[in-house]
Amino acid sequence: MSDKAVAAQNVTSSSKRASTLNRRKKLYDDLNNKLGREEEDKLKHLLGDNQLEKRELEDLKNVAGILNKLDEKGEFDDSFQLLKDLLLQIQRKPLIKLVEQCEKTWQVHQVHKMNRLTAKTSCHIHRLFLIRSTCSDYRSYGMQSHFT
Repeated sequence: MSDKAVAAQNVTSSSKRASTLNRRKKLYDDLNNKLGREEEDKLKHLLGDNQLEKRELEDLKNVAGILNKLDEKGEFDDSFQLLKDLLLQIQRKPLIKLVEQCEKTWQVHQVHKMNRLTAKTSCHIHRLFLIRSTCSDYRSYGMQSHFT
């Protein structure tokens, strides 16, 4: 693969990762706009010393900051179960729909990613099969192969 192709692939991969992060940040901003100060305090109380230390929580200025920090620490899995549980606990169940929309987008992204990996893997397996059969052909004719 040429240097240009590798660079283009890296840019595409980086932009897709950035797109996923942007979707998550947009979700956090949307939730931040829909939750008030009272809900922010409830979230801080629920998270205190379990997922985030109290001093970390004091430095965070809003709901989006709290959610970004949880994400950075790897507290959200692909299903955002913790986030959905938190919204239930602060009695904001209708906002779970926003989370589920983001979750579906993330899952579609993961399926596309797995499909690309599967295609690459099958291509590599096919190449290995061809190399192995070439080596076998050389041996059957009594020739020395540089592949083995």
